[in-house]
Amino acid sequence: MRSRRLGVRTALTAWYLAVLGLVIAAFSAALYWDQEQTLSAQVDRSLAGASGQVLALIDKHVDPIKFVEGDAYRHATNHLTQTGYAVLLFDPERRLLARFGRALQLPADMGAASLATIDANVDGVEEPRRVSWQPVVRHDGVTVGYLAVAQSVESIEQALHGLLLTLAWAAPAALGLAGLAGYGLARLAMRPVDRMTQFVRSLGASDLQRRLNDRGPDDELGRLATTLDEMLARLEASFARERRFVADAAHELRTPLTALKSRLDVVRQRERDAEAYRTAFDTIEPEVERLIRLVRDLLLLARLETAHAPWEEMPVDLSQLCERIVEQMEPLARERRLAIALDIEPGLTVSGSFDHLLRALINLLDNAIKYAQSPGRILIEGRRTNGNICLRVANDGQSPDATLIERVGDETPIRDEPMALPISAAAWSLVVDAMRDVTLVGTADPGHTHGADLTPFDLATKTGTPQQGREGDPDHSWFVGFFPSRAPRYVFAVFLERTGRHGGDAAAPLLLDLLNDPAFAEIAAIARRDGAGVRRDGAGAHAGESDATPPREGGP
Repeated sequence: MRSRRLGVRTALTAWYLAVLGLVIAAFSAALYWDQEQTLSAQVDRSLAGASGQVLALIDKHVDPIKFVEGDAYRHATNHLTQTGYAVLLFDPERRLLARFGRALQLPADMGAASLATIDANVDGVEEPRRVSWQPVVRHDGVTVGYLAVAQSVESIEQALHGLLLTLAWAAPAALGLAGLAGYGLARLAMRPVDRMTQFVRSLGASDLQRRLNDRGPDDELGRLATTLDEMLARLEASFARERRFVADAAHELRTPLTALKSRLDVVRQRERDAEAYRTAFDTIEPEVERLIRLVRDLLLLARLETAHAPWEEMPVDLSQLCERIVEQMEPLARERRLAIALDIEPGLTVSGSFDHLLRALINLLDNAIKYAQSPGRILIEGRRTNGNICLRVANDGQSPDATLIERVGDETPIRDEPMALPISAAAWSLVVDAMRDVTLVGTADPGHTHGADLTPFDLATKTGTPQQGREGDPDHSWFVGFFPSRAPRYVFAVFLERTGRHGGDAAAPLLLDLLNDPAFAEIAAIARRDGAGVRRDGAGAHAGESDATPPREGGP
């Protein structure tokens, strides 16, 4: 059961109001205290002035002391009485001697403080008064009496009470308005989050390529939008891997299952003795075991992005493996009225993964059967050349139309219309010259290929060393290009996994082995042109055609 909690907007507003309430409460208390202290100080200053004025009217040299009659006394009494003061004069034993102004009765313990606020009974009404009590001292230092001057502070208390009432209604009103404004601001601030939520909810498996593409500031919301886009990219890649997994599984399983079904159909065509059935089952059993291994490997395809594919290296006899594959694929070839010719030298042994080599050769032969002309012929050749083993699977079919696809194995092209090459003849000539220099003075010249000399061939090439991106894994090597360089007819790509060497060092010599192989003599003759490899002026220009011809639409 989900726990109930406040929404983000409500929580933000509540915290905002709580902090604002504390601030307003502190401000109100400080304001009230300041006003109280200010008004009290004003009263005390008034009392001090009145007390000084009255002290000047006392005759301290008579016993008991008394006020000096005269114009000053009459003026002072009139003024202080009109302004609400009460003045009392006491002897040293605190017996009342004289008084004027408002009526006032002091408490018995009044002499304990010089200034005090008391609730006095004035004309039968309780009224707060501020009283100044001070001794009357003669010039020789003898205290001859006491003077009390009092002033009403009711107006001050009324002012403070009014301020308190104002704060009592103004603070909640301010909090209410601030709460409404805060909630509105919270909604406004959370609106981008609502848009992100609606965007994510609208996504389906078929439109994971959509992105927020936030162009706002690099704040919390901007980083959230960027993180969502990155997550969508990972999801899109994950779904693409899943679709590729299904396609790979279908591609990998279709051929062996079809061949297995064809073999079973052959066995069921007529009655056979027990020994014939046993032989058929013995033939089928290895195929079933291989299918089990194939399914196991397919289930590990999802780990190819982060881990190694299983690789159990062992000596593999390619000659026997090719014979076994031909025997397995012959039923499929016969269905399309194709003959498979096997021309393999005996004892061609390599070190590698048996299952990976088997799947690679089956895929080659399956494609040769699929795209061959019917009726027709498929040739499988295998020879040892210059220390390397060369296998060739060829048919007499027509080459498929060139299309741009996302990856090998995809059937839906990204675009299948002709593509114009946006490059001028002069720029194309510079590109070709630079690519020709790779085999003459660059990373695929004899100094970088351990003596493998490709300069007699008119090649436009590029070498490379793709990095694995995982610590401890050796880099790959590749060597790609086309020939003849000025009027391309063939393209080539040599890719070697985990060599730990440069493309010119590892991959380029394999192309030379193929071109020197008698099986490729016709193609090598096209690659070998008069004047190929000849440089003039040492500047990277080559003899031969002077004008560069860009490839036609659709690529070379």
